[in-house]
Amino acid sequence: MISKFELASHVIGILVSEDITSKNIDEIHLLIREGLSEQKQINLFVKIKSDCKISAAALLKDLEFKIQYASKFNKMAIVTEIKWFRKLMSVKELFVDADIRTFKHAERLDAMNWISE
Repeated sequence: MISKFELASHVIGILVSEDITSKNIDEIHLLIREGLSEQKQINLFVKIKSDCKISAAALLKDLEFKIQYASKFNKMAIVTEIKWFRKLMSVKELFVDADIRTFKHAERLDAMNWISE
């Protein structure tokens, strides 16, 4: 399941509790585009459940999306226990001007506070 919530007017929150595929990454991008239609720049909070898998096709689609909308992101907080994905986020900073930080699930409140600033 993928759901959206708002922490503040400039923050889009996405909760992911299913495997991320090239099909449902489009759903996530649609939710982000909706938020971008209301704000010039946004902060993005994404929490991915521990047992979720992420396909290579979804990663490539997401990178393309983030590059296309690079100037629209101010900050990104990624909350996940997936170690390789947390490491990959540091590489993503090379393509996106946003401040990207990763957090473990136990640190999600810190992530929410940081992304809301």
